[in-house]
Amino acid sequence: LVEHAAGQAADGSVWETPHPIATAASRRWYAYLVLAYVLVNVYQFSSVAVSADADLLVKGVHFRFTALEFRDPSYSLASPQSPGIAALGVFSKKNLPELHPLPPRNVSVANGTLTISFARPMTINCWWFETPPSAAATAGGDPVRFTLERSLDGVSWSKAGSSGAEWTWAGPLAWTDGHFETSMNRGQRVVFDTWV
Repeated sequence: LVEHAAGQAADGSVWETPHPIATAASRRWYAYLVLAYVLVNVYQFSSVAVSADADLLVKGVHFRFTALEFRDPSYSLASPQSPGIAALGVFSKKNLPELHPLPPRNVSVANGTLTISFARPMTINCWWFETPPSAAATAGGDPVRFTLERSLDGVSWSKAGSSGAEWTWAGPLAWTDGHFETSMNRGQRVVFDTWV
């Protein structure tokens, strides 16, 4: 079919033949056009991947964990000040010196939140919390819905993580604060990426 179409339109327009697509496929410029199309798409995909990877990094001086719901609903009544975790930490998988950053300058617990503050801005893409040791609390006090927020000044806060998330059609991650099955093991460190 391609040879027949090419023979019918050896010198004319591909649209002047009964098989324009087959005729175009037989032309040398068509192969170059397809190659250019493939290269442009590969470039765009790699650009999106790089920018998405860069977007996964978030910066903050203060990081605030807030418990929204506990495994046992009565726990919030018994301990209204506790976030239900023993420790909170942040780190970056990209910057090796920050894999094990300096301890926070300040740690405060109030109204169901645990806030850690650093002496300088931290660029992170991972965070973790640790469930309390067995002597401190039962699994009923574990948070199962929670958020992580970040701030550069301690006044304006933006969400950096959550117990639930979903990808939107446009690409960015939407934090849903959905249910998370927190480990019932005591003293267990639970690690999250800022993009999962």
